[in-house]
Amino acid sequence: MGKFELVTIPSTDIEYVIERLKNHEKMTHEEAVKCVQELIHFYTAIKYGKRGSPSDMIDKAWHAHILNTPMYMEFTQATFGRFVHHVPYWSGHQSDGTEDDIYKYLISLLGVDHVDATVWGQEEINCVYNEHSSDVQRLEYCQKNISSHRQCTTSK
Repeated sequence: MGKFELVTIPSTDIEYVIERLKNHEKMTHEEAVKCVQELIHFYTAIKYGKRGSPSDMIDKAWHAHILNTPMYMEFTQATFGRFVHHVPYWSGHQSDGTEDDIYKYLISLLGVDHVDATVWGQEEINCVYNEHSSDVQRLEYCQKNISSHRQCTTSK
């Protein structure tokens, strides 16, 4: 993969989203910060043309950002050159099956150690997904980051 740049969310936006997640989603400061970091990763995937859904936790951060519509509109216009709509799936709007697996894309782009599997709801995938990691690295990651590492495997 060629060079890429992570999306930059303005510091005022970050402060707002973190505060909203803490106050309305009852997240700890650390959880809110992790969600914002993964929101940055999600926005980066969008910037590079990926289509797909974030995890529930990242979606909460995205919703928080969107609720401040002037702030969000300014951010999306400056970052993407357009307003980025949020269109959730529901009975009247089903997936057409063409979405990208954004989590796997981010792992390939950033590496397993730079994407928070817990925020993406993908803890176990990191143990087996990253083909660039050795079996020892995957097992160490599992033991360090997943509470029940007995479920982790080192097979590809």
